[in-house]
Amino acid sequence: MIALYSFIKLARYYKPINNDFIRLAKLSVESVSRFYKTKIYCDTESLELFTKNQIYFDEVVIIDEFIDDYKNHSSIGKIYAMMTETEPYISFDLDIILFEKISTTHTIAYSHPEVIINETSRINELNWVNEKYHTPFNLHLKEFYTDTSHFNWTVYPCFCIVYVNNPLLISSIYKDIFNRLPIDTIEKIPPLLLEQFLCHQYIIKYKTDFGFLSDNITIHNNFTLLDLVSKKYLHININNPNSKSIIKNLETIFFNKSLNDNQKILI
Repeated sequence: MIALYSFIKLARYYKPINNDFIRLAKLSVESVSRFYKTKIYCDTESLELFTKNQIYFDEVVIIDEFIDDYKNHSSIGKIYAMMTETEPYISFDLDIILFEKISTTHTIAYSHPEVIINETSRINELNWVNEKYHTPFNLHLKEFYTDTSHFNWTVYPCFCIVYVNNPLLISSIYKDIFNRLPIDTIEKIPPLLLEQFLCHQYIIKYKTDFGFLSDNITIHNNFTLLDLVSKKYLHININNPNSKSIIKNLETIFFNKSLNDNQKILI
């Protein structure tokens, strides 16, 4: 089982590629490398960025030619990797910190539910689902997916970790999506709709066994080191005000760094 990463250095990337991003990526690869061999699908510019900042992978696949037609879509690297791999793998985002080896009996296991819509859902969750999924689907995809009777519009898995025991299934799903949708349509839809939602609807349609690795990875404001390492993994949003403190604390664990130390990004 390999740990699969992907990244394309895009101007339109939805998270800032800054010092915190690099520090978090380094922590991610360090934590995952304790359990798995790492492999990344990326463009040449991304590889140069990682190498300059001493972030190393066991295997690198350069995908410059493939992404020429999809330069504005941040999910393309991950989707290409998952279309290409033929052996079981675990896909990780670069903002995942892993504390234990992962195991599952499911054919496909997602990290956790991003949102579950039910009678207790808050208005911000409903608005988010409408913005990221419902509205763009109706605008851009309805004509390509006319039968949505099997769709589940209540549970939205997060793909920050995806444990894949059947890589041929995932590869075939994404190939069907790309064969079905024109390039200009793919460019218009949000990454979460393309990467997560559509793929999951195929999983449901074909009654594939799936599950979640965790149901709660929340870190509260007043956290300790034990709060952090008590989880199976952390998914850290660098746009969150707490992220700087969390990154500093994690560096004391993985790199024996002082909380006053600073790592500088090299562009």
